[in-house]
Amino acid sequence: MAELAELQQVDLLLDVRRTATARERLSALLRRDPNDVEVLVRLARAEHLDDDEEQALEHVERALASDPTHEGARFLRASILCESKRYAEAEEMLLGLLRENPRDADYLAAYARVMLLALELDKAGRLAQEAIRLEPENQHALLVHGLIASVRGRDEEAQAALTTLLASDPESTQVVWLLFHMLITARRYREAERVGQQLLRLDPTDESIVDALVELRVANHWAAWPLYPLLRWGWAASAALWFVAIVGGRALVRWNPTVGMTFLGAYVILVIYSWTYQPIFKRWVRRRAS
Repeated sequence: MAELAELQQVDLLLDVRRTATARERLSALLRRDPNDVEVLVRLARAEHLDDDEEQALEHVERALASDPTHEGARFLRASILCESKRYAEAEEMLLGLLRENPRDADYLAAYARVMLLALELDKAGRLAQEAIRLEPENQHALLVHGLIASVRGRDEEAQAALTTLLASDPESTQVVWLLFHMLITARRYREAERVGQQLLRLDPTDESIVDALVELRVANHWAAWPLYPLLRWGWAASAALWFVAIVGGRALVRWNPTVGMTFLGAYVILVIYSWTYQPIFKRWVRRRAS
C-alpha cells in the first residue's frame, strides 16, 4: 500500500495538472500493489484531467471493485460519467452519496451540474441553491446558479455570479461551453444565445463564438417565426411539411381549386423564404455588428 506522503506528492502534482509526472509515480506505486485503491483513484483522476474518460472509468471501476464504498472513487466516477454525457448513471451514483451525506455541498453541486447539462434547469437551480445555503462560497454551485440566471435572461445576476469565476477557472469555462452546445443540440436557441453571450464576454475575439451567435440571432429573430417548425425539428419538419403540402394541396384543389392553389402558392413562398432568409439575414446581422 502506498505511503501517505507519496500520495500527497501525487495530489500536489495533479492539483497543478502535471499529469504526466503524476502518472509515472502512480504507475510505479501500482507495480508494488496492483489493487491499491488510493493509487487507482488518483490514476483515474489523472486520466480524467487529460480528458481520457474511457481509461479514467476503467481505473475507477477497478478501485470500486476492491472497495465499493470508497467515497472518493464513487464521486470521481460520477464526474467521469457526467463528462461522458451518461447523466442517468451519474445521477444514480450521486444520489447514493447524498443518501449517506445529505448535507454535503460538493455532492449537491455536482448533482446540480448533472441536472444542468441534462437541461433539467429547475431541478439544477434548486440543488445549486441548497448547496450555496450550506456552503456560500462553493464555486461549483455558484457556477450552476450563474448559468441558470444567464439562461433565464437575468443578466445582472449572471454577470455578478460568473465574471470572476469564469475568468479564474478554466474548468468552469468548459462547463459553459458544454451547456452552450447542449442547448444548441436541443434547439433551445434563445437560451443558447444567452449562454453564448457569457462566452463572448470572456473572449470577444473568438470568431467561433461570434459565428455561433450570429446563427442564433438569425434563428431567434421574429422574422424566423414562419420557419419555427423547420428550425425546431429540422428535416423531420421539412418532410412533414412536404407531405402535408402534397396530400393536403391535392385534396384542397379537388374541393376548391382557388383555395387549393392559394395553399400551394403559400407553400412555395415558404420554401423560397426558407432558402433565402438565413443568408440574407446573416449578412444584415454582421453589418449591424461591425
